[in-house]
Amino acid sequence: EQFGMSVGTVRRVLYELAQEGILHTSQGKGVFIADPVPVGKKRTKKSIGFVYSFSQTHGPYLSKLLEAVTSHCNSFGYELKVYGNDSLNISLREAVSHRLAAGFLLASPPDMELVKLIQQNGIAFVCVNNQVTDKDPNCVTADGIESIRKAVAHLAELGHKKIGLLSGPETWAVPKIMGTLEQVLSEHGLRCYPKLVRHGEWEQEAGYRLMKEILAADPKPTAVIATDDQIGIGAIRTAWETNLRVPEDLSIVAIGNMVPAHLQPIPLTVVD
Repeated sequence: EQFGMSVGTVRRVLYELAQEGILHTSQGKGVFIADPVPVGKKRTKKSIGFVYSFSQTHGPYLSKLLEAVTSHCNSFGYELKVYGNDSLNISLREAVSHRLAAGFLLASPPDMELVKLIQQNGIAFVCVNNQVTDKDPNCVTADGIESIRKAVAHLAELGHKKIGLLSGPETWAVPKIMGTLEQVLSEHGLRCYPKLVRHGEWEQEAGYRLMKEILAADPKPTAVIATDDQIGIGAIRTAWETNLRVPEDLSIVAIGNMVPAHLQPIPLTVVD
């Protein structure tokens, strides 16, 4: 009011100064003047840190995720810096301790030591497709629950009675997935067969192996839901080798649509 400026204008100025690195924000604390830049050096562009695990986040999922995140960061005047998190390495620790990023995107199961360090330094963070606690508000994830509903509804409409599930690691939202599977099957008058549920890694080889296990079970499935495209492609390989026709003898539906499933020798039905 003293200088005749609107709140919106002030916010915009603060935002642009933060982008230039002149100010830095601390979640829950306020806005502060950034450390001075030595003479002869330029102030570096504000960045967002992208943290992932080489062993757990890879393939088409990672490339598409990086492409999308980089585009969005650039549109807001930020650059994306990528850090591996298979161990809390020196470069990542320094980036957090010296506040070299305005915030962090944690795209792999979070290391609690890293989360604690980020919180101690007052830096904002968001978990991507994973979370620190069941009630963590800083989490953005795909709606796998709704995808399970759509997949079951599709298969039930085709007349399938024995539907199996090939899922990711058991630590991956398994209680919610299993609860949803049982509920939706029940809504369609179908039974959930525990022997037709298998868990493994997000890889084609896992889908290949898990599908073999399910086909050896009693009863045998007439349809299978894979919670990842790669798992679904591996499952189709098993079907080929056992002379099962897809979809005539066995229907396979995958969740994700992250790989060119339509380019497979047998196109893979997917749920976004």
